[in-house]
Amino acid sequence: MVLGLLEVGMVCPYCGAELADGARFCVGCGAALDGAQTMPVAESAVAPAPVGSSAPGKKPKKGVVIAIVCAVVIVVGGGGGLAYHLYQQHVQEQEQYESAHSKHALVVSVKAEGWDTDNGASRVPVRVEGKTVDGKKVDKVEYVASDGSGIKLIQGKYTLKAAGSPIAADGTIYQVPCTKAKLTLDDAFAKGEKIDLAELAEQDSVLDFTPIDAADVTDDEINDAVTLAMAYKGKDAPNVDALQHAATNRRDTAVAAKKAAEEEAARKAEEQRKAAARHIEAQTFSVDLPEYWDGRVTVEVDGDTITVRSKLYPSRVVIALIGSANPDRNMGDVAGGAIKIVPLSDNFFVRLGRTSWSYVAADEAHSKKYFGSSHYSDSVSEEEATELTDLQSLGTVSYSKILSDFLASEDSHYSDGLAQQDKAMQDALTPSLKL
Repeated sequence: MVLGLLEVGMVCPYCGAELADGARFCVGCGAALDGAQTMPVAESAVAPAPVGSSAPGKKPKKGVVIAIVCAVVIVVGGGGGLAYHLYQQHVQEQEQYESAHSKHALVVSVKAEGWDTDNGASRVPVRVEGKTVDGKKVDKVEYVASDGSGIKLIQGKYTLKAAGSPIAADGTIYQVPCTKAKLTLDDAFAKGEKIDLAELAEQDSVLDFTPIDAADVTDDEINDAVTLAMAYKGKDAPNVDALQHAATNRRDTAVAAKKAAEEEAARKAEEQRKAAARHIEAQTFSVDLPEYWDGRVTVEVDGDTITVRSKLYPSRVVIALIGSANPDRNMGDVAGGAIKIVPLSDNFFVRLGRTSWSYVAADEAHSKKYFGSSHYSDSVSEEEATELTDLQSLGTVSYSKILSDFLASEDSHYSDGLAQQDKAMQDALTPSLKL
C-alpha cells in the first residue's frame, strides 16, 4: 500500500526481518507464517503526480516529508520491538519444549547373583507405567543390562518395577522382587541429563533378584522368563534357545540330585531305625544283633536273659544270651549247649547258648536212612533246618552241605559246617556285648 510518499511492507513477528508479499516462511528465522500476524513497515517511494499539478520534477515541501517520515519511523520502531519480544518468547518456548521432550537415560541398579548380560544372560525386564509431561499414558516393558542401561524417558511421572525374571547364562531363574521405584522427571534436570535411579527414586529402587533353588524351579517360571527374553530385539539380544536349555537342564539335574539325596537320607534313616531295633538291652547288659537277622527274628527280654527266635518258626530258638555273676559252666555238646561264655567284668558273664538245629535235623535224617527210625521226639523238617541253619551260620553254611556230610556214610555223624556256624554267631555277637 502507499502511505503518502512511503510504501509499506511486512516484517516477521518473531525476528523482525522484512517479508515478501505472500511469504509463508521467514527468510530470517525460518518461522512458519501461516496464520501469524505480520507487522507493517514503510519504504520510500515516488508518488505519482496528481492530475493538473505543476511540473513533474517539483519536490514536495520539506516540512511535510519530514512529518510523514517521523510518523512512519515511530510505527516501524514500535513494531520491531514487539516482533523481537515475540521472537524471544518463541525461542524460549521452543527450548522448553525440547528440554521436556528430550530423553533421559536412566541407570537402574540390579542385584542378581551370577547374572551378567556381557556373558550371555538375558536383560532384566522392567515395566514402566505413568504419564509423560504431555499427559500421554505410558505402560511398556523395557530391558535393563548389567550396567543399568536400557531405559530412556522424557519428562513425566513414572513407576518402575520388575516385570519378570532374567535368565543367567548358567540357566539360573530368579525370584521376582516386589520393589517399586517412583520418580518424577521435570525441569530440574538438564536437557538429556543421565540420571541414576537410585539417587532419584522416592523409595528403594534397587531390583534385588534372589536365585530360586534350581530343584524348585517350575516349567511356568522357565517359560515366562523365556517369553520375556524373546521380546527383547536389541543387537545384544542373547541366544534364548540356549538359555532355555540351560535353565531346563539345570532344573532337571538339581531335581535328580535332590531325589538321590532324599533317597540316601531315607536309606540312612532306615539303617538307623534298624540299627536301633537291633540294639537290645537286658537288665545289666546290651547286645547288637547282626544285620543279617533283620526282619527274620523276634526278641524276648526277661531280666538278664535275651531270647532270639526264628520269625518263621517261633518255637525254634536261634540263640539265648544269659547274663549272670555265676554262669552255667556246662558247655553241653555239639547238639546243644553253650558256644561261648563272655566275661564283661570280673563278676559278670554272658553265656551264649543254642540248639544246633542243623545237627538235630541231619542226625535224624541219618538215623532214618541207616537205621530206619529216629530217636528224636521233636522232629525238625528240612524247611525248618534250612532256615535255622542260615540264621545260625549267618549265611556262611547251608543245611544241604551239613546234611550231605552226615549222609555220606553210616559212621558219619559230623560236619565241619557245625563248627563254622557256631563261630559265625560268636563273631557276630561277642564284640557288641556291653554292660
